[in-house]
Amino acid sequence: MLFYYQTSFLLGAISSALIALAIIFKGQDKIIRKRFAFLSLCGSIWSIGFYFLTLSSTEESALFWRWFMESGSVLLPAFWLHFVYAFLDIKNSKTKIIILVTYFFSAVVWVLNLLGWLYFPGIFESAMVEKYVFKYYAIAGFGYYLFFSYFSLVILYSLFILYKELKNSDGVKAIQIKYILVSAILGFAGGGMTFLPTIGISIQPYGVILFAIYPIIIAAAITRYHLFDIKVITVETLTFFIWLLILFQVLTTESFTDKIINGFLLLFAIIFGVLLIRTIIKEVQTRERIEGLVKDLAKANDHLRQMEQQKSEFVSIASHQLRTPLTAIKGYASMILEGSFGALNQQAREAVEKLFRSSQRLVSLVEDFLTVSRIERGKMQFDFSSVDLRVLVGGVVKELEIDAHDKGPMISFQVESENSYVVRGDILKLKQVFINVIDNAIKFTNYGFIRILLSRNEETKKIRIAVSDTGVGMDFNTILHLFKRFDEEISSNRKGKIGMSPGGLGLYVSHQIVKAHNGNIWAQSQGVGKGSTFFVELPEWRVDIK
Repeated sequence: MLFYYQTSFLLGAISSALIALAIIFKGQDKIIRKRFAFLSLCGSIWSIGFYFLTLSSTEESALFWRWFMESGSVLLPAFWLHFVYAFLDIKNSKTKIIILVTYFFSAVVWVLNLLGWLYFPGIFESAMVEKYVFKYYAIAGFGYYLFFSYFSLVILYSLFILYKELKNSDGVKAIQIKYILVSAILGFAGGGMTFLPTIGISIQPYGVILFAIYPIIIAAAITRYHLFDIKVITVETLTFFIWLLILFQVLTTESFTDKIINGFLLLFAIIFGVLLIRTIIKEVQTRERIEGLVKDLAKANDHLRQMEQQKSEFVSIASHQLRTPLTAIKGYASMILEGSFGALNQQAREAVEKLFRSSQRLVSLVEDFLTVSRIERGKMQFDFSSVDLRVLVGGVVKELEIDAHDKGPMISFQVESENSYVVRGDILKLKQVFINVIDNAIKFTNYGFIRILLSRNEETKKIRIAVSDTGVGMDFNTILHLFKRFDEEISSNRKGKIGMSPGGLGLYVSHQIVKAHNGNIWAQSQGVGKGSTFFVELPEWRVDIK
């Protein structure tokens, strides 16, 4: 049985020291690293002292090693509480006072231990007696009862803090706190059993082996972002080692009572070890699976980005190639209508007018595709200058009057007052916006009217263009998706005619352009069949003339 205790203390010393070094080199938060390093150092000192205490052959040697071990254990509560506060990131004036008080009491008890006042119950009495398998075991004095009370109070308070924080946490943080809480209960319960014989409670400290396990679980819980950063094989080896150690005790002990106790301890160790190993394996497998999925997703995203880039480049090249012949068709159609090649009869004029309008639509569509391509490639450029919206919108309305007349609705352009309607913008890009918005109203209005109102808000210093129609209208869901690119739902709801192309390309382009001008564009409708109103709002631009 003595061999079991010696092995437990030695294992506790080694595990605490190694885990402290591992955490330091993992590069965790500075405060957490320091507190955990000091905490583990105290645990190692306590375990080393107890190990050599079991080897002592004289009372003087036993007293020295008892003093040595307590020099670490009396500081352990302060470092532990500080570590808990640092891990939970609790920082306020109250915690600072509590930490200072805890360190002060640790220092007082450390001095009492240095003076040898923890164990002497009387001046002429021995401080050591023989207990169980231990040749020398300390007898508690007044100082030791003070230390026991202080140790218990700090540990219970820290466990209460962890439990309280666990209830208010979720995700990885909650799981980390849960493992730290469980491991702390096991570790301090196991190590705390050594107090009992000292204060006269006749219970052997069988659970000291748990003190060797708890720093491993805590270290695994706080390392980086994962709960388990210690290899499964390490845990398995340690678990099997503990099983063999306890089994050896069962086979070699002569006392029937010890065999029963060791047998139950072996059963507990096997159950706990199997559960621990299975949990670690599951966590590691889950983490590896997630990491694999993340890598696959990153590759897929890279591939999608490459395809998107290739698509944008293709659209840009194709649009450039289409724009030249379409511009020529539109130009020649305009010259024919103007009579540059002679007079036309009515039937020929109507045909050329349709040719002109169709080519005009195609040119606008190609321009939208080019604009989208530039936006996606981050090559959208603007030539800002002073733009009179009264002139610009009026010109667009005049260009589209024929289209509106052919469809049926009456189109009108009204200016609210004679105020200035000047903005700072790219005149070609803004013209593209108003062509898209007004042409969209023409497409979906077969009767009634289309009214364009230009107004100015004196308070916000913004100019607003409102395009109202008596067309097919929109439901709420359509409005939500209206300015998205290639939206299939909107395309199907409005027969693939939103903007200048299926899926709302023209309105998407308009939204991007207006946004670049620090403006807003939106739509309103009372519902399907009740018409729509599109609004474009741009900041007014004033130039002081001296």
